[in-house]
Amino acid sequence: MRPRRHGPSRAGAAGALLALLALLAGGCGRQDPVAPPGVAAPTAATAAVDGKVSGRTDVGIVIVTSHPVLAATFTVAWDEPASLPLAPRPVTGYAVAIDTTGPVSAATWRRTTHVLEIVPAGGRGYARTYGPDTPGVVAGAPTWLAVVPVSGNGDPGEIGGSLAFRVTDGFVIAGRVISDQGEPLGGVDLDVVSPAFGPVATTGADGSFRTVPLVAGHARALRTRSGADWYDYATLPIGAGDPSPVICLLDRRPLQFPLEGVDSKLFLGVVTRWFYHNVDATRPFVRWEAFPLRVHIAAGTNAAGTVDLAAIAREQIAFLNAAVGRELWVETADSTQAQVRVRSYTIPGFLGQTALNPDEPHPVWGTTPPRWMRLVVDPAVATEQQARYLFNHELGHTLYVGSHSTNPNHLMWYQGGVSPGLPSADDLRLFRAVATIPAGTDYNRYED
Repeated sequence: MRPRRHGPSRAGAAGALLALLALLAGGCGRQDPVAPPGVAAPTAATAAVDGKVSGRTDVGIVIVTSHPVLAATFTVAWDEPASLPLAPRPVTGYAVAIDTTGPVSAATWRRTTHVLEIVPAGGRGYARTYGPDTPGVVAGAPTWLAVVPVSGNGDPGEIGGSLAFRVTDGFVIAGRVISDQGEPLGGVDLDVVSPAFGPVATTGADGSFRTVPLVAGHARALRTRSGADWYDYATLPIGAGDPSPVICLLDRRPLQFPLEGVDSKLFLGVVTRWFYHNVDATRPFVRWEAFPLRVHIAAGTNAAGTVDLAAIAREQIAFLNAAVGRELWVETADSTQAQVRVRSYTIPGFLGQTALNPDEPHPVWGTTPPRWMRLVVDPAVATEQQARYLFNHELGHTLYVGSHSTNPNHLMWYQGGVSPGLPSADDLRLFRAVATIPAGTDYNRYED
């Protein structure tokens, strides 16, 4: 997927030209004063309205319209004049010229004036677009512009007037696009959402992107355009100086063990308590600040003394780290620094349980940020296999998986601590996702 290129355009009739200019001006804020600060505007220039200024030059009225999204980008438009003071030499083109030191004149023509291009004559109306890559265009600079008729040898006619405007300044947004499995996503286009425009960037193989310069003074929301394999995401407006965004796209692949009426996005939202009962009542995504989680494991056995629960806990941590393909848990000897504390004692009604922030009165999964968790396995477990299943299931909860699956093929089934007790591909996708999706991500900004 490649960004579309936005180069100079040419209009036909004057009516179509004016319609085009009206579209370009739409949605843009008011432009800076026509004359740069401290400089009197040429009397032919009019005030800027919605990024558009106009003034009389040698070819008549010229209109300059600043692009509402792209910085240092503007369109110069004029109509074919009825007559020109260049006779007897024929007019072969029009020089679009700018100067950042003062009005364009015969005295500045070969000193400080930049000719952006010479447009061949012969049309009825003209519209030419210039951007930050055009030599002579300086972002944020006060600028005077004139359209001057030229003869075949390039000599200008009489330079009779120029209009003043300010080239818009810009900023760029740089960030990354990744999958919910933590992989960089290359070839993803990013569009500006408001006003609708795009693309302004495409991610590289490492998932990184850097937009073209965007008009300063406006925060811009970006929307990914990734194709059919992902749920695309639209960011909140991002302004100059804001943190670099990390945009995480959700995988559209179906679940290994489907649930009726539930796709992969809905499954993720439910089991993480991203929303609770009502998909319209979502919360910002809550997760641990960083991984791996520090785990303290207290000594303990089952009631019969036949199963070393502490040893099983260590083995299942190693097993799940390998299955997920990244280190999500690591043991620590300091219980005061542990984010997960593994204990064994009797839990009425349960064989295993994970408690969120046990020292708080009423923590709520999906809303309360995690500080520490207590993972408890009841000594009533009878076999080593049962203990392994329980630890697998409860360790899943410690990743901040606050709810259960209703599919008995999933480790995170509400009875998954008993059978089957091994992570399915769906469980492993879930574990990677909760360790990857940035905190604060808005579920409703994913597009179906």
